[in-house]
Amino acid sequence: MLKLIAGFFLLLPTLSFAQPKNNSTLSIEYIMQDPKWIGTSPSSPFWADDGHTLYFNWNPENAPSDSLYFITSKNKTPQKASVTQKSEILRAGSLNYNKNRTAYVYSQNGDIFYKDIKSNKLQQITNTVEHESNPSFSFNDKRIVYAAGQNLFSWDISTGEIMQLTNFQASEGSKETTTPKLPKQEEWLKNDQLLYMEILKERKEKQEQAKAYRDNLPKRKELKKLITGGNRVSRQSISADGRYISYTTIKTGRSGKATIIPDFVTESGFTTDIPGRTKVGDGPSSSSDFFVYDMIADTVFSIKMDSIEGIRDLPDYVKDYPDQLKERTKKNEVRPVNIVQTSWSPNGSYLVLDIRAQDNKDRWIMLWNSQSNQLELLDRQRNEAWIGGPGLFNLGWVDDSHLYYQSEQSGYSHLYTINVSNKQKKALTT
Repeated sequence: MLKLIAGFFLLLPTLSFAQPKNNSTLSIEYIMQDPKWIGTSPSSPFWADDGHTLYFNWNPENAPSDSLYFITSKNKTPQKASVTQKSEILRAGSLNYNKNRTAYVYSQNGDIFYKDIKSNKLQQITNTVEHESNPSFSFNDKRIVYAAGQNLFSWDISTGEIMQLTNFQASEGSKETTTPKLPKQEEWLKNDQLLYMEILKERKEKQEQAKAYRDNLPKRKELKKLITGGNRVSRQSISADGRYISYTTIKTGRSGKATIIPDFVTESGFTTDIPGRTKVGDGPSSSSDFFVYDMIADTVFSIKMDSIEGIRDLPDYVKDYPDQLKERTKKNEVRPVNIVQTSWSPNGSYLVLDIRAQDNKDRWIMLWNSQSNQLELLDRQRNEAWIGGPGLFNLGWVDDSHLYYQSEQSGYSHLYTINVSNKQKKALTT
């Protein structure tokens, strides 16, 4: 069936090609109409959750835009998806399974759903106006963890109990302050009022008794405050055993002045301004820091990037600018990076980070060691032109100790695996 579908996608581009009608020569005006006479190929294919329906974007009718079509394992004739069908589509790639693949969770329309495969029972975990997302199994598949706002919550599968796991705060908050000492005259007046006015005396005694009662109550356990310094929290994830929570804080904002692009062709007839990015050569648009919270030890680890191999290496183009080369060599600074992906192993023993240099010259796949709190290099790719290409974000786990990823280290994009325990790599494609 997969071969038939592959053949279908290879054949469609040739079927959709058409020569210009009533036009023996190709003018610039006609060529610029592009897909209206060339035709369009199907694109962005994805499987539905049933594993038998393949959806894709296509425009065989030269409509103003592409529409969603589908074929199935039993019917290879493309059909256009209805509005109702499009609203109910569940992508196979959006499902997160438990370890035994007996159940899965997913988010849809801002809520979390849990399905037991054997009983075919679908349960809606949340039904709120707040947006919940990124559900996954944790605590040895006994709970489902999801994000709401910037915090993580867990839902106990057996009891239905919801528990908040993180408490991100911009700062420690204000400390409780003592009552300021009154001037001597005001202090005498206060004592005089309490001495002669019985109602004030009784009121003060009640307040003191209530405070003493509250102070003697058992202290409620508070979640540890995870201080962000006002930065945005991103990429929160939890290990499969529920012990570790990793997250990134991102400080945004460029120092340079943004460029303004004039838009001359507008409905109003007046020129408008389009905000652009800053000039090339301006500083990084953001900086990020990575942390791991150990819930058992109640400790937060700050993961430093300064030990990464080649983190201070300068791009080759700097050699063309002697003054810049001299200055940057003298400073020997850590290059700013972005953490584009984090992934815990199925058993929760390993955490892998996909890290990119903001100058787009390096990509590192790093392993966090919970024992040493250090990053270990699994793979480094460097390209003096640009780190990029098809499938570069393709990274995941084969099993508890083998990671798969794509790399262009050979000059072509290929699929690799690496054993994270002994660092042995294997190319799967050539």
